[in-house]
Amino acid sequence: LVKMALWEFLEHGRWCAFDKQAELVLEQAVAFGQTQTTARFYNPRLGTDVDYVYDLVSMCQINQSTSFRRQIRRNPPGGPHVVNDAVEIINFTQGSTAVASQHDFERVTSLQVVDVSKLAHDDQCPICLEGFLHTHDDFEKCIRLGRCGNHHFHRKCVDNPNSFARGFIICPICKERYGVETGSMPTGKMIVSHIPNACDGFHGTGSYMIKYDFHGGVQVQGMPTPGKSYPGTSRIAYLPDTPEGKKVLGLLKKSFSRGLTFTIGRSVTRGVDNLIVWNGIHHKTSMTGGVANFGYPDAEYLNRVQKELADKGITPDS
Repeated sequence: LVKMALWEFLEHGRWCAFDKQAELVLEQAVAFGQTQTTARFYNPRLGTDVDYVYDLVSMCQINQSTSFRRQIRRNPPGGPHVVNDAVEIINFTQGSTAVASQHDFERVTSLQVVDVSKLAHDDQCPICLEGFLHTHDDFEKCIRLGRCGNHHFHRKCVDNPNSFARGFIICPICKERYGVETGSMPTGKMIVSHIPNACDGFHGTGSYMIKYDFHGGVQVQGMPTPGKSYPGTSRIAYLPDTPEGKKVLGLLKKSFSRGLTFTIGRSVTRGVDNLIVWNGIHHKTSMTGGVANFGYPDAEYLNRVQKELADKGITPDS
C-alpha cells in the first residue's frame, strides 16, 4: 500500500504532496484553530520566493502575486496533528517602543557635566571634532557618560534624535551600552511550536518551528516613510531542540519583544522599498539544504546568531 501524504494540492488533475515545511505550516494553523495562514516558500521552478495564502475554509492555496488558486486537502481531514500545542505566542504592537526623552537620557546614562577648565586646551569632542567651551547652554556643555571613564562629548552630539531616539546609546569610544535597544518593527506575532522532525545535523532531537506573522499597515513615526503603507508578510524559521537551541530561542523572543527582529526597508532580493525585512538577525528558514539554502546543517550558526543578537544588546543577562 502507498501511504498518502498528510497534505496535498491538486495540479493538472493529480493530487501532489506538499513538502515537509509547507506541511508543518499548515499543521500549525490547524492546531491553533486558524481559518487562514500565510507563508513564503522558495519556488525552484521560478527561481524566487513566492508568498502564499492558505484558506483552510475553502481549502485552497492562493499565490499572492498572481491570485492563482489551487485546491488543497488533508489526509485524513480530522486526523491527529503533527504539530504540538504552541509553546508560546508573543505579540508586538507597532509604536510600543516609545521615543525617548531628555529625562530618559539623563537617567539611563547617569551623565556628569565636566568642568572644561580641568581639560587640556586641545581636548575636543570625538564626534564633531570641536573643542569645549564654558557655556550655560545645557546642550553645548561637555559631559561624561556614567561608566565611560574620561570620554568627553558635547551633550548635543550624543543626546539627539539620531543617537538616542530609541532609549539606548553606545559610547563611540569604548562601546559601553546604556539603556535597552528597541526597534520600530510593525505590529505582528511570533508563534513558537514544537515539532518531532529534526534539523539536519541534529538527529534524534525535535525542533522548534517559529512563524512570524505581520498584517499590512501604515508606517508611523520612527519608520523610514511615515504615512506610507507596507504589505503584510510571514516568515518561518527553525531551531534544534537542544540546550543551545533553547538558549537561542529565548534570545529571539527578547529580540521580537523589543521590536528588533524585523524592520521596514528595502528588500534586496526583490528590489522593492517599504517592505517588512529581516533586521540583521539571521534565521534558518529551512531544516535542510545547508548554508547555501539558509538551512541546516551549519555548525557555526547558533554561535553566529548569538553574536548578532549580542550586537543589539540581547544576551541571557540583558
